[in-house]
Amino acid sequence: MAQKAEAAPRWEYKVTTVLATDDFATKQLNELAGDGWEYIGLVGTAKPNTNTVAGHEALVASRRARK
Repeated sequence: MAQKAEAAPRWEYKVTTVLATDDFATKQLNELAGDGWEYIGLVGTAKPNTNTVAGHEALVASRRARK
């Protein structure tokens, strides 16, 4: 008997700017996880920015199952 393939989950994606201080980045990623977002990778980094406390930032991608 053949098994019926399950439909692939439908994901929604989000790219977030994360400031690159350990404590602040950890807080941001934990907040995203609390909202159901799963970190999936680094999209890129920005050049040093004197307007941020850390001086640089990272763009990270997250996903969660579409509701």
